[in-house]
Amino acid sequence: MNNNNKMNTKVVALTVGLIWPLYLLGISIIAMYFDVYGHNVADFIMTIYPGYDLSLAGVGTGMLYAFLDGFFFGLIFSLIYNKVLQCECLK
Repeated sequence: MNNNNKMNTKVVALTVGLIWPLYLLGISIIAMYFDVYGHNVADFIMTIYPGYDLSLAGVGTGMLYAFLDGFFFGLIFSLIYNKVLQCECLK
């Protein structure tokens, strides 16, 4: 295998760091405007991110935590992927 399959760690980290807060924003908007949808997910996220709730300030706080979470997940994922790609057992 060649190195063309390696992930760009910065790009993956930034991409996941941007997608996760957008997901959180979408779930928050749905939970604010509909009584049936999104509340279970929003309640679960409230247990993970301190300060997150279904208000403007709470969603902003949650999106900040989500960006950090997504960024570090993408960073760690791409680093592990690139290390596994270098494994001799794959060659």
